[in-house]
Amino acid sequence: MKTIAEELQDNSKLLLTEEVDLNWTTKLNYSDDEATGVCENLFDEYEQLDVYTEKEAKHLATMIKSLFLEKSENYWACQARLNALASRLPKKEKVVLSDDGTASYPVPLEKLPDHLYGIDSIHALFDVGRVAREWMMDQLRKECQLTFQDKSAVLDAVERVLASFDQLWKDFTSIQSYDEWQAVMTQLGLDTFYQTKAIYDHFKASQPWNSLTVYQQSLKDELVKSYFMNSDEITTHSTEASSFMDGLYPTDWLKIQR
Repeated sequence: MKTIAEELQDNSKLLLTEEVDLNWTTKLNYSDDEATGVCENLFDEYEQLDVYTEKEAKHLATMIKSLFLEKSENYWACQARLNALASRLPKKEKVVLSDDGTASYPVPLEKLPDHLYGIDSIHALFDVGRVAREWMMDQLRKECQLTFQDKSAVLDAVERVLASFDQLWKDFTSIQSYDEWQAVMTQLGLDTFYQTKAIYDHFKASQPWNSLTVYQQSLKDELVKSYFMNSDEITTHSTEASSFMDGLYPTDWLKIQR
């Protein structure tokens, strides 16, 4: 459990993510504007998601409740934005059962996380963060593992890609050189065009990183500042399918062709 108290008073740009478990044990001198800024950054991030889930909704609700010291006009504005996002929550589908009472198969890849949640809601897959899960789904696509015929196939596939991610994360957190960083970035799907010394220096400057989700957002901000905003025209860029790279591009600036 991580407790944050004094630090918040001097850091209005603190990045709060779903990977950090916050224990609010002291009264915070956190201004209304700062609280609004943190919540609006989360809204902006979640509004870009292809799928907005109950997990993100719960996280937003927790942040609003925790950060606002009183129910001000900004508090109610954030609540209204939260309610508007609720319309994007996936509709809960009725589980179709076979004659023996088990869940219907095959399960398509895009429904794998939701299906696994129904089997084991505390599975390790749900502890690694959104970007890590997306990377693992990419690995299954590369293996052409697009459907799962039974529960055993689901669990085997998830355990396999979790093991792959564990190794990737071990490599990520032990990077000591530019070459090692490039190798890991290639595994993640970062275009070689952006594997520069400057971006490597950005990686080193903010270590340690507590999740790929946090790193992706920070890297996106750096690329927007260093590359994307300096272009005079929309660029058409060809790249191998990669959820990590897709998450870096400003969607209104760059069109990806595959």
